[in-house]
Amino acid sequence: MPNSRDSESVVSWQSAFWGLLPLALNSMLQPAGSVADFPTSSSFVLRTSPIICATDAISSLSLISCYISIPGVSLRYAAKAWWLQRSANPCVQLEASLVLRLIVFVLGTLPQSVKLFSCTGIPWTQAWGYLYVRSFVVLEVTSLIARSVDDVEFQNSAPRELLDYCTNPVRPRFVWTIRETPIAWARYSHAVFALWALFALIRPPTTSVELGQYDDQLASWPTLPWWKWLLVLPGFVYSVIVFIITFVLMFASYPVLVFGGPNYTDRFLFWAYVEHILDGAVAIACIFILGVTSFLMAVLFHSLKRKRIFSGRRGRLIHQHKPVLEDEDLDIAFYLMIAPVVTLLWYAREYDSTSTMKPEWTNNLG
Repeated sequence: MPNSRDSESVVSWQSAFWGLLPLALNSMLQPAGSVADFPTSSSFVLRTSPIICATDAISSLSLISCYISIPGVSLRYAAKAWWLQRSANPCVQLEASLVLRLIVFVLGTLPQSVKLFSCTGIPWTQAWGYLYVRSFVVLEVTSLIARSVDDVEFQNSAPRELLDYCTNPVRPRFVWTIRETPIAWARYSHAVFALWALFALIRPPTTSVELGQYDDQLASWPTLPWWKWLLVLPGFVYSVIVFIITFVLMFASYPVLVFGGPNYTDRFLFWAYVEHILDGAVAIACIFILGVTSFLMAVLFHSLKRKRIFSGRRGRLIHQHKPVLEDEDLDIAFYLMIAPVVTLLWYAREYDSTSTMKPEWTNNLG
């Protein structure tokens, strides 16, 4: 039996990437309202992350289950309350048109899903695709159930306790916990994962060297010129400060998806790699430590923020508006571009097609 396989049966990185993209666009264009407590206009950007999509679906089902536990609340009324609290008012024409969304799903998402899940050897790609598809199905079915109840019927027939949850500006703590806490963890996890993926992409290519040569390379570190050490040490401290200020503070107050704003951290790391000052393993370890630190600090900031929001005179909710950045539109565009760009670079450089295989009939799907 020959060792070589037909190239047409191998899943190329182009096929894997472009097969995953329609699934992501399908979830992004879904008119399912706001994600957690963020504005509805930011949902399109947040749903570029499969982690956030899956977490949003899980938190939605959990909240509906809590509503069903209220005496006299049916599945239809619970879904309607969930729908109203998400402020699910489509603001994009494609989101508002059911016909256009069905056309996009039938022509793009459905055949690509069948093709993607029929292949073997691409478990991570299939996992991301599964998160997108599962989130879309859960939110679409739930929204259809919610739309089956009109506003008049809901106001006249729903239990008073459920109506209070939808109309009272001071929402119960369990609503905040179920809606916001999972999304907060998903955002932080996605950010740390994106950092790991990006710096794994920019690491220098590894070469096999003898142990003695590697020891010689480590031994040459103390012989670096003094001016390079003066640049490396303050530069590393500066990168830590910029990382914390730029990322962590924005994690706690703004719907950051991957990165936040321009900074010099990446320039410093690129310069360090070019000058052979930072070894690849040391750099990755530093980034890992920074990622864990930012993750823990972001959770702390989020907890403090929630305590500040729930504190107020006479039990009334003090609304704390998220800081509005002057270049918010540019930030949104940046977040929207960085996810597909990093994904594209990852598939182009790190994807391994040697153990992949696709059935012959999938060629009919494009």
